[in-house]
Amino acid sequence: MLGYGFCQMIRHEKDPVMTDRLELYLDDLCVDASTRGTGVGKALYAAIRKYAKARNCHSVSLNVWSCNESAYKFYVNLGLTPRKTYMEELLDAE
Repeated sequence: MLGYGFCQMIRHEKDPVMTDRLELYLDDLCVDASTRGTGVGKALYAAIRKYAKARNCHSVSLNVWSCNESAYKFYVNLGLTPRKTYMEELLDAE
């Protein structure tokens, strides 16, 4: 297997922050390390995007770890833009 994409359809209804809409959430896009940089990830994302458009989704969304610079750059190069920033404070065990 060269790679896979795992997605979830999410409908935002009666959300106080977001307008009613349907989005495809890309939970995981994985490409075998031996084939990275060959267009497999780009092809997978194109298929995911096509699937979402065919179902009248408003958007494709995903999360990317801030420490994963190569994944962040990959998604930016595909045209994705940040929507929000998820932050945390690590607490020492006392």
